[in-house]
This record gives sequence, C-alpha cells and structure tokens, in this order.
Amino acid sequence: MNLSTYQQSIKENMPYLTDKMVIDFVNGLDAASELNNKTMQPSSFFSRNLSLVSGKTQQAQANINDHLIVGLEACQHYFHEVLQSQDSHTHAILDIHQKLKNTQLGVSKLTDYVLDFQQQIEQRVCQVSNRLDRLESYGYAYTQMGHVIAKLKAEKFSKLSLLGQCYTTLDTLYWGDFGLYLRTYSDDKKKDELLETLENELIATFKQNLQIGAKEDLHQGEWLSLPNEHQETQALQHALAYQGDWSGLSPNEYPIVFMATQYHDLPEEKKPEYKNLNLNMIDINRVSKRMIGEMNSRIESSRLTGIGL
Repeated sequence: MNLSTYQQSIKENMPYLTDKMVIDFVNGLDAASELNNKTMQPSSFFSRNLSLVSGKTQQAQANINDHLIVGLEACQHYFHEVLQSQDSHTHAILDIHQKLKNTQLGVSKLTDYVLDFQQQIEQRVCQVSNRLDRLESYGYAYTQMGHVIAKLKAEKFSKLSLLGQCYTTLDTLYWGDFGLYLRTYSDDKKKDELLETLENELIATFKQNLQIGAKEDLHQGEWLSLPNEHQETQALQHALAYQGDWSGLSPNEYPIVFMATQYHDLPEEKKPEYKNLNLNMIDINRVSKRMIGEMNSRIESSRLTGIGL
C-alpha cells in the first residue's frame, strides 16, 4: 500500500501516527544498519568470495530487507488499525451527537411540560387563593353582621327612632366587612344567603324588642317617633341625617331610608309632602325587607360604578 496517498489525511486526522511510524522505521533501520555494517566490514578477497559462495552476504541482505519490510508492514498495519479506530470513533461520535440531539429534544419537551405544569399550578394556586380570600371575606362579613345585630338586640341604638335603628344597623354593615363582601364578590347565592339571614335577624330582633308579631302593623308615626327630646337624641338624629343624605337625591327611589334619616330635619311645612312615600301602617316584615332592598340597591350602584365605599 502506498502510504503517501494518505499523507494529508494522516496529518489532519491522526497526528500521532507519524510518531509510531518513525519509531518503527528507526527500529528497523537500526537493525538494518547494524547488519549492513557487519557486511561492509573490511575483509580479504578470499573471505568476501567465501561469503558469496557460502551465501552469507545474500543472507545479510535478506535480513536487511526483512527488517525494512517488517517496518513498512508495521506502519501499514497500524495505519489500518487507526483508520478502523477512527471510523469506529466517527460512528460513536455521530451516535453520541444523535443521542444528545434526542436528549435536547426531550429536555425541550420536558421544559415545555414543566412550564405548562407550572402555569396550571399557578392558575390553581390563584383560584385557591381567590377562593380563600372569598371565604375569609365571607367570614368577616358574617361576623360583623352578628356583632351589629347583637348590639341592636341589646338596644344599643334605642336613642333613635325605630326606623333610625334599622337604618343605623344596615348603614354600619354597609361601611364594614359586610358591605365590602357584597361589593367585591358577585356570588349571588352567597349574597342572597347573607341578605336573607340579615332580614331574618332584623325581624326576630324587632319582634323581641317590640314584643309584637312580625306581621303586626305599626303606624308610621310609631316608626318615626324619637324616644325623647333630649339633646343627645337630637344630636344622634342630626348625625343620622348626615349619614343618609344620599337618599335626599332620590327620595322616591329610597323612600324608607329617606324617611328614616331625613324626615325629622325637614321644615314642618315640607313634611306632609313626604308622608305618602311609605304606607301609614307597616309591619316589621316589610320594613326590614324594603330597607335591606334599598341598601342592596345602593351597594349594587356603588359596585357597578367602581366606588369602594
């Protein structure tokens, strides 16, 4: 085999092959040189002819040739081994490259899966968080309702008229956690449950405090009359009028709130104009239901217009 044909390939791809070839050649040349030196040593004419006749010279030359051939064959064999090794390595490298590529694709798919899974988890966490916030807000609303109703039962608002007591109870809830829940969340089922519970609590409390039936009518004057003429009572009524002044803009839309908060501050000549806003005779049931309805309308109005309070 002509090694020079692969010279460039050897230089580029197998730089250490030359080292082994040189060593093999040197070893072969050293042996050939030693044999050649023995052959070329000075001898007599008779000795040289005797060597020729005996074949020693031809044997020495044959040994030199054998060493050269062995060196060349060693290079050839090694070159063949390296080529096979290089080919095997090439296949191995290609195989590794493909596996790495497949691994990269797998990692890419896994990354997409992880991102998708993370997004789903974040959405679920957000949903759970919102649900917990809603439940927590509902709990606060329910707690506030119980606290305010307890004050009404304990007659803490007894220095106001009966309508004034009802409005103060609802207005306190409107500005607190109860109203915040109704303005923030649009869960109609929970909202209706809260408002129904509130209505039942109001009816039961007024029945207990007034010692009358839920459907037993009271005259409008009894609902509006103040318990006394003390200055404290008057001051509380003025404060109540301020709290409910929003109803003065639409008395026909919020008639029972208007009567509870604004009627006492009207000039005497104006009062007859508004007496017909409500029935002359009205029971606890209808008072509670109507005032809660007006409060709910106010909450819906503020929620839709984005007003927090």
